[in-house]
Amino acid sequence: MVTVPGVAEEDRRQLHRNLKDLKRHRTECGNRTLGLLTSQGIATVVDATIRERLPISSRFRDNRRRPARRSPRAHRLPAAGGGGAGAARGRAQRSSTDQ
Repeated sequence: MVTVPGVAEEDRRQLHRNLKDLKRHRTECGNRTLGLLTSQGIATVVDATIRERLPISSRFRDNRRRPARRSPRAHRLPAAGGGGAGAARGRAQRSSTDQ
């Protein structure tokens, strides 16, 4: 017989799931950044100090000025249950480990 978890137990589990999702997203972003830099011939380590170590121009290639701040959208995670290959892969991995 399977017991249904209570609300408090499910909330605790959801916090853990959210943490795992954030860590997975951080790894994906780091790997994507490292791949882009490597493809441009820049060998570096992607860590918390990467912004200080890379020379960032204040202008785009077509001489337009870069905005002073990044868009708040760049800091948001995809919506829960969002589409995309990464989300489907994550769901497939979770369902295969649940069995």
